[in-house]
Parts: sequence; C-alpha cells; structure tokens
Amino acid sequence: MSDAWAEPAPRKQRQLPDVLTDDEVDRLLAAPNIRTHTGLRDRAIMEVALRAGLRVSEICDLRADAVDLDTGWLHVRHGKRDKSRDLAIGPRLAPWLQRWVEIRPESPYFFCSVWSGHATGNPPGQRLSRQAIGETFRRYAGKAGVAPREEGMHPARPHGFRHKFATEAVRAGVSVFVLQKLMGHADSSTTSLYLHMESRDVADAMAQIG
Repeated sequence: MSDAWAEPAPRKQRQLPDVLTDDEVDRLLAAPNIRTHTGLRDRAIMEVALRAGLRVSEICDLRADAVDLDTGWLHVRHGKRDKSRDLAIGPRLAPWLQRWVEIRPESPYFFCSVWSGHATGNPPGQRLSRQAIGETFRRYAGKAGVAPREEGMHPARPHGFRHKFATEAVRAGVSVFVLQKLMGHADSSTTSLYLHMESRDVADAMAQIG
C-alpha cells in the first residue's frame, strides 16, 4: 500500500488542503460495521481524527492513560516535533471513545489490534502502524464511494479528517492562535492555510451568487 494513505502531503506540495464534504464524512463514518470489535475501533479512530484533529502518528502512539473520560480530556504527549497538547473531548466524540473503552483489549495503547479470528492475525493489544490505519481508511473510502479528486491526495486519508476538523474550526470562528494550539502546529503559517481556504470558500460562493 502507498504511504500516501498514512502520511500528510510533503511540505513542498502543501497548498490549500482538499476537504471532505459533509456528505462524504457521513458516508465514511457509516462504513465501519460497529457491531464488530474491529468496526467499532475503526469508527472511534475516525471520530478522534475528525473531532480532535489528531495526526495518524498521534493516533498510533496515543496511550491508554492519556484518554480521561471522567474529566473529559485527551492528552497528546510527544506529538510532532515533541509538542504536547491537551484537548477537550467533545460531546460527539465521548460516546465513541466510551464504547471502545468498554470492549478494547488490555494494552498500553488506546487504539490497538483486536482478535481477528485468524491464526495468522496480530494478537490483540498490539500498537497499530500508520500503514495499517491508512489501509483501513482506504478500504472504507472504497466502501463509502468516496473518490479521489482530480488533483492532490485522497481527501479520505487520515490526514483528510484532520483537515476537516481544522476547516470546521475556522468556520466556527476559532482564532488562528487557538487553532494552532489545537492542531499542535509549531508554525502559525501552517495554520493560516485554513484561513486561506475559508477565503476561497467565500470567493466561490460570491461567484455563484453574482
């Protein structure tokens, strides 16, 4: 599988991120079979990428004791460039994390492998790799009928959910300073990409109106 599904675009390629539509998000979230342990875990992973903006590497490394549902906080430790941050667990994210907590195997990692039913599968409780999560998102994109755009990377990759989180935060009026903290960006110029995207949305809307 190409690492394009597990990684963000190389910095030299980064311009305006291609963002999932609301309809595409709904179809992707509905793709996992949440009656299975694997499907419920995958839905929870999608939710944490969408509602908290975690990078795929941060999802892989998220420790079990870093998710505190009692206090409603998620602690990202040693994120990109070793930057840590604390994120509030919102009302749409909390139920999915709780459901996963109730069935997850014993593991130091919050998101981990589950019993696959196959003798050759990974034992439960193992850390998930970026490639494994990327392949999972690729499979659900196909199931949900979310096609790649004409240009750029596929919007349904894990980083695409993070882009959606940031875009919705900007549309809700979150400041660049706060969004930079939420995203764990070291450089505000990276965060500013989402402000330019909002300006593009306004320009497109005005073109359609007038």
